[in-house]
Amino acid sequence: MKTTNVNSFDQTLKYKLYRTVYEIIHPTISKKNISSYRIVFNDDVLPVRVFYPKKVSNISKVIIYVPGVTEVTGCLGDYAEICRNISHETEELVIALDLDDIDSSSFLDVFDWCYRSFLYLRTELEKLGILDNNITLMGDSIGASTILGIVRKSGTKDSRLVLFYPVVSDACLDKSSKGIDSLVIKKIKKFYKEHVKNRKLLSNEIIFPDCNKDYKYENDMLFIVGNADPLKKDILEYYNRINYDGRLEFLELEFCGHGFLNEMDEFLVNEVSSKVVDFLK
Repeated sequence: MKTTNVNSFDQTLKYKLYRTVYEIIHPTISKKNISSYRIVFNDDVLPVRVFYPKKVSNISKVIIYVPGVTEVTGCLGDYAEICRNISHETEELVIALDLDDIDSSSFLDVFDWCYRSFLYLRTELEKLGILDNNITLMGDSIGASTILGIVRKSGTKDSRLVLFYPVVSDACLDKSSKGIDSLVIKKIKKFYKEHVKNRKLLSNEIIFPDCNKDYKYENDMLFIVGNADPLKKDILEYYNRINYDGRLEFLELEFCGHGFLNEMDEFLVNEVSSKVVDFLK
């Protein structure tokens, strides 16, 4: 979803082309701290960023990360560091989708690309013996709600979900733009106005998961939200009434707003990392 001339992950767009997912899981040399990679498949390029843990041998667990929209989260240029930290703290390989390379203004088109990318990665990882129970879906903001849509459409049940401040309800479009949360709300409203042209689609559960309150999740799910996030109430309400069979956890962080991943101090990094690592055990 090309909206800026700066990439969400970094400003240096140097890529190595991989032909298969196998090459990523079994690197021939140490890829420590190197993240700009793409996968070539079906005569096309799958724009992803790959982040290696400190130990690159015997990779058996993978996190597929869907970043939020930087106009909303304010994380422009920061996702490389965010995903690198996640990989190092969890000791898992992170494959992050690079949405800036998707040339479409339609949210549903971008979602379809994310969905097809997930299916491709899931199939290729399964061939290598990495099944759903060793694949975590992680994302933030609109990227986190995209993950919920992918889970619903694909029916994957065993993958764990880590959701940083997801946009789960269209209630955010009705919120007042006055007060301390005005900037975030204005950005969210602007995003959906620009990328969801047909207003009837706002009742689509792929866009806002809360539109289908009867869907039953069987995945283990972790919600992480800041107490100063203007969406916190909507997310908490969704969490409290969610229909599920798996493990369900909620972490509320003090003095954090929407998009806090790009501005965490050492104490907050430790708190979030500890929770995520414990959840993924």
